[in-house]
Amino acid sequence: MKRTICTTAHPVTNLRMKAIGVELQRRAARTSAVRAGQVTAYRIGDTVTVRAPDGTAVPAGLPAGSTVGSDAFGTAYAGALSGWTASSGELTFTLPASPGTAPAATADPGPAATAPAPDTTIPAGVTEQVPYTPDS
Repeated sequence: MKRTICTTAHPVTNLRMKAIGVELQRRAARTSAVRAGQVTAYRIGDTVTVRAPDGTAVPAGLPAGSTVGSDAFGTAYAGALSGWTASSGELTFTLPASPGTAPAATADPGPAATAPAPDTTIPAGVTEQVPYTPDS
């Protein structure tokens, strides 16, 4: 799958070498935790919950106005927010309310949820697995 990553809406960012090193360390630690089945994420309504081992950096790209806990989240980029947040076991992101966008009731509930990762607790109300990588 080809992706365009540099447009006027998505400008190139040049990181310093030290920041690149931090980025690679965060990605490696997160990838290890995901492969070990230690990271789960789910959305219910306007809340996204991520469970990960303490100290694991969690990346997110969220709509403008989103918060983590009671704090503003991320850095503005291409009309949204993006950033990393260190997990303390469980992170709760709150998405901004969009007036008039309540989901419509349908007769077809869509595909069934796939099986959870080993030793993972999926809360009541979760109906759809979210892929952990953009290519999934």
